[in-house]
Amino acid sequence: MQNLETANSRKLQRSSTRILLGSVAAGALTLVFALSSWSMSADKPERMLNYLSERLSLSSEQHQSAEVLFNENSAQLSADLERMHALRKELMAQRSNFDAGEAKRLADELGELTTRRAYQMASSQAALYEMLTAEQKAEMDALVDARQKRHASGRYHHRWRAAE
Repeated sequence: MQNLETANSRKLQRSSTRILLGSVAAGALTLVFALSSWSMSADKPERMLNYLSERLSLSSEQHQSAEVLFNENSAQLSADLERMHALRKELMAQRSNFDAGEAKRLADELGELTTRRAYQMASSQAALYEMLTAEQKAEMDALVDARQKRHASGRYHHRWRAAE
């Protein structure tokens, strides 16, 4: 009787572990989807540059400096974005044949790419901010605040996406 209880306990523990890992993977995917949409066209620097040039009234010198800044990391950001999409696809495929070790490896790689992408974007944004005048910084702060409010309210539709 005790052996049967022990066997059932182990089965329940394995099932619980699988459910927990599946839930963690689903939560990680949700977080990654949210973070990946965080950047404003980081994979399309010319569109971001044109938007900011117009909204912040960048001088030609500022525009050129920002263009260099945005193009520096563009190739790496695009490659990372492609790999992130592939990893998400592989993680989604895990739902039909879950392998905890493979799911963890995929999630870890996705986390590393997300971290690198977030750091590069923050670094670029800080460098851009340093180029701005006090008035432009105030306008940039207002743009960021408005964007955060849209995200907080669940309204994530952007005007510049309609042109795609």
